[in-house]
Amino acid sequence: MKKAQYDHNPPKLEAVGNGSHLYRWNIEEVTTEEGSIWECYEVVVWNEPTSDKLKEAVINAMWGKDLELKLLNDYNAANEGLMPVTFKQPYLDYISDRNALKTEIDDFFAA
Repeated sequence: MKKAQYDHNPPKLEAVGNGSHLYRWNIEEVTTEEGSIWECYEVVVWNEPTSDKLKEAVINAMWGKDLELKLLNDYNAANEGLMPVTFKQPYLDYISDRNALKTEIDDFFAA
């Protein structure tokens, strides 16, 4: 997924004005020769943004809809000895990263 770039520190959630909202995460300031820019990931959600809508949009943007099933199949095959044990770690990493993003979104709505 490609990062968006801004010449200012963008808000995490911004109404665009056409019924859509931009949700941004991993906002980082980066120093360049020309000065500072801010890089982040972002997704568009329509209508009223909710925690569940944002979670679905972020997970689909980061990994797509089919990756979890593939990783889970590889994990289960590794558990059964049908694949090398190294096939377990990508699923565990995915679960950890996904849960961190879900927690970040929940925390944003709780604030």
